[in-house]
Amino acid sequence: TREKIKREKEADKAKHEAMLDRARLQKAQNKNRATESVDEAFESYLEEGINDPAIFKAVFLAGGPGSGKSTYSEIITKKLNIPHIYTGDMMRDLAKQDTPDGVKVKDLLAQGKFAPLEIVIKAVKDRVSKPDAQNGYVFDGFPRNVDQAERMKKESIEYNYVINLEVSEEEIIKRLSARGRADDKPE
Repeated sequence: TREKIKREKEADKAKHEAMLDRARLQKAQNKNRATESVDEAFESYLEEGINDPAIFKAVFLAGGPGSGKSTYSEIITKKLNIPHIYTGDMMRDLAKQDTPDGVKVKDLLAQGKFAPLEIVIKAVKDRVSKPDAQNGYVFDGFPRNVDQAERMKKESIEYNYVINLEVSEEEIIKRLSARGRADDKPE
């Protein structure tokens, strides 16, 4: 089974790389709309005009844990008056509810596992359908892989702008150690 786990990890890594390759291709095809640097994204966006919500209609912030996704999401959402869609918080809130999905998510989170994609997609689809999300929204760390991105597409959950935050492993460990959340563990 170790070989199976190794193959699954390699497959997940390949899918993640394919997703990043698509994001890089999008950047190459549309330089002003997708970038690897948050500072460059804001400079590009500000050049085009803060009053053009179509540019940042549906933003996907990617990056490792502690890379600043939530911090930059808050900046974008405040400037544009659009919601921050953070599936981590959504799932932690769901885990507090005494519902079948809530109980299932609570058990998985307690084990350090992710919520099932079906439950996350259902919650995200519901969230983007709310009136405050009609002019745009920011996804914080979701989708995490190609399968999730493809499922979002299948469910007509869109994003049109990708920002990938790259932070060194040393800095991520420092940030996670400082933020004090129960699910931030060295491993």
